[in-house]
Amino acid sequence: MSSVFTIPTTTLAVGSHTIPASGGASIPDADHSVTLTIDRTVTNGFNSQPATTTLNATLFQSSDGGTTWQSLAAFGPVVGGSNISSKTGVLITTDTLFTEFNPGTGRLARMTFTVSGASVAVGGTLTTA
Repeated sequence: MSSVFTIPTTTLAVGSHTIPASGGASIPDADHSVTLTIDRTVTNGFNSQPATTTLNATLFQSSDGGTTWQSLAAFGPVVGGSNISSKTGVLITTDTLFTEFNPGTGRLARMTFTVSGASVAVGGTLTTA
């Protein structure tokens, strides 16, 4: 069963940010995938930033209660500016990361975001299935 979590708009300063800040978020045992969608159109979001503003993200999973963490997927750079799709000619309004979790029970997940250039507002959704 899918779960959709709204990521409230928040401003990330230049530097590294791990969410959650300590430990990890529980992954339901039946879930096997995750989709992170970043809304580029929020106020002070990526569509209103210069191209020097970037974000890189890495999704981690722990299968041992948070003792060790394995990188599952990297995402980025998400680059500031009004990016137009080369395929459709339409303004890009979201950036998306999809990956699968490793199987198991009692799993935890966390993400690390690294912002360069200038502070940027991010919001969006996180969907697990």
